[in-house]
Amino acid sequence: MKSHPNNDFAMLPQSEVSLRSCVANFLRQHHQRRRLQCSSSFGDYLLIRDTSQVVFGKNAVMLSPFRFALAQALFMNADAQISDNELFQLISTSQRMDVRRLIDSNLALLTRVLEFNGKHGYSLVRCSQGIYCLNSIRQ
Repeated sequence: MKSHPNNDFAMLPQSEVSLRSCVANFLRQHHQRRRLQCSSSFGDYLLIRDTSQVVFGKNAVMLSPFRFALAQALFMNADAQISDNELFQLISTSQRMDVRRLIDSNLALLTRVLEFNGKHGYSLVRCSQGIYCLNSIRQ
């Protein structure tokens, strides 16, 4: 692993201390790669799926799985109008009658908590009844 850091093997024979060091280094790099694969970046926002955490500016916010999925769906559909029903279908498999109220209340909370006011590059706009758009603000 010292000679070939891009490969997942260690050259043998080598001393026990050297082998332990190589394995520890490999596990550290593997964990970092996995963490990067389990996160998404949107402008100033970093979404870490493993922990349902959103990091932006100097803030780090833990969200419920539903709110995290909602935030992720908004970012994935940034600059496009999306209805509350479409958002709900992207993040849930259940059938609820009060989708509009559920999405409205959660979007209001996300707007405040994640500061979707343009300060960090995104602004959430309610275009009409049940239609939203997360606008990216180019700086």
